[in-house]
Amino acid sequence: MNGDRVGSGVRIALAGLISLGASGIAVAQDGSTGAAPTKTLHRTPDPVVTTGDVVSALVGKKIDQLGLFAAGPSGVAPIPFQVDEKTAAGAYVFPGGKEANPGDGNGVLDKQDEVVFMADDTGARIDAASWPAGATEGVEIAISDPVDGTSGWAYLFAFADKAPRSSADYVTYDPAAEKVTAKNYSMQYTPGKDNIFFSNITIPTSSGGSGVNFVDRLKLRTYIKTLLWLSLSFDEEEWDSKVAAYLDGPVRAIRMVKNSLSFMGIDVAPTVQVFATYYRDFHQAPAKINQTINFPAVAKEAWFKLSVDMNESAKGMKYYRPSPGAKDPWHVIDGTTTDDEKELDPKKPDWHLVTGKPGTFLWYVEMPKPLVPVTNLTYTDDAATEDSPENVPGSLGEVAFKFDLFPLEKGQYEMRLFYMYPQSWKPGDEKTWIQMIEKPLKTTGSALAKGA
Repeated sequence: MNGDRVGSGVRIALAGLISLGASGIAVAQDGSTGAAPTKTLHRTPDPVVTTGDVVSALVGKKIDQLGLFAAGPSGVAPIPFQVDEKTAAGAYVFPGGKEANPGDGNGVLDKQDEVVFMADDTGARIDAASWPAGATEGVEIAISDPVDGTSGWAYLFAFADKAPRSSADYVTYDPAAEKVTAKNYSMQYTPGKDNIFFSNITIPTSSGGSGVNFVDRLKLRTYIKTLLWLSLSFDEEEWDSKVAAYLDGPVRAIRMVKNSLSFMGIDVAPTVQVFATYYRDFHQAPAKINQTINFPAVAKEAWFKLSVDMNESAKGMKYYRPSPGAKDPWHVIDGTTTDDEKELDPKKPDWHLVTGKPGTFLWYVEMPKPLVPVTNLTYTDDAATEDSPENVPGSLGEVAFKFDLFPLEKGQYEMRLFYMYPQSWKPGDEKTWIQMIEKPLKTTGSALAKGA
């Protein structure tokens, strides 16, 4: 995702073809006129993450003197945004945590810093007459949807003093409670412990849920059978995890978590560094994987399963899996496995969705390319199957991604996990969320010339 442009006082280029006067009338190069562009963008869950070099006219400005605005029903007003500083080497500047590095920031907008806001908060294109009072310089950021060509605009302005800011805060992180509370969901890990797994997800009534936790936990299970026929298995509680640092802004929070799994001093799974990022409507976990083991040289079999197991509150919810040729895409979570559930296609679709009174949960994992052919999606609804450690015995509506580790040769890999919470979901709505991942919004930016 990146940025676009703004109207100027008398004229401002729009995509090199159109200029916009203070009257709000678009003037094309051929002299024809038309109404100023209104917002047509309708992608709701998407964040916009652009960089300082896209809004380069404001690079070097103090961050607390920058404000982001959009045109809404009540006029041009501040919208929630944040600037996450990064070092020249590309590392985030984290204010909190064991490895906090606030001294690496300088308090000004640099070209590598990230400007973050929600696409849903953008508005129509404005003219110079709409500049907020006190603004001295500005950049127009245009956002477009590559799927249908719809657009929206936001405006980053510099002020001589502290900039006006929106009071809205979409997400907060409480490090003591190890809990993230976003507008449309909350997630909690284990207070006082740097565990890799969460064990609580709730969706508030205001967002279409019941406010009740419906998950048992996130499970990470590893199995290795060595060439000497020694079998080793590991679970999520055996991972050595550390919440190294964090930041918390009004649009997103980020937890940098370092994870490793070893046996007798030897890494038995890839070491993983996760930048767990929490937005208003979803949680994203981009993971950098450092594969250090040549599995074919030491093992006959090696696999990893990543799953979300549900709890008793999930009973009555439904698992939705519209696979080609499936008799029925709906499967009630009741702790009993049906014949139809045993025959579910492990490849299509490549996401999981559970919905019901507690809310809707959509899970998508973007695998490293070597793992795509060897990844299967599984669904287990069997209250009699114990899979300890777990908080609630049994596998209730457990959704999983299971893959063979052999294709991962030594090297660096990246994968992304998306835990999403669509409101008022109905079949087909998941496409918008998948498009957010597979066909991200495009942004461009251009400096504004203030009119007289």
